[in-house]
Amino acid sequence: MPAQTLPAHVVVTEPGDMILFDEHLFHASFGGGTRRQWRVDYVCNPVSAEAEDHTKGYFADIYPPDWDGGYDVDRYPSYGPDWRDSGRPSVARLEALGAYELAARQEAFARARR
Repeated sequence: MPAQTLPAHVVVTEPGDMILFDEHLFHASFGGGTRRQWRVDYVCNPVSAEAEDHTKGYFADIYPPDWDGGYDVDRYPSYGPDWRDSGRPSVARLEALGAYELAARQEAFARARR
């Protein structure tokens, strides 16, 4: 569908307001200058093989290899060096669950389209 024919809703905001939505939602903004974006995913640490499979599936769904969000993936990586070097226990767990590999593959796709 052309964007002009999609259902739409205008959200009037003021500086400091926070808007949360799924990143795959078609969205746009007007009038801003500084990019201030964070991504937060709350995922339970899987403790069984079945739970781990579900968690890996979740990450596969949010990082499809052929999705280009249209942003500068080099400037705004999904998992940048500050996170990867933070020493937090979840850093290694996300590695084991394949999140970084999936994100990197998606970012490589976006990079190749530039």
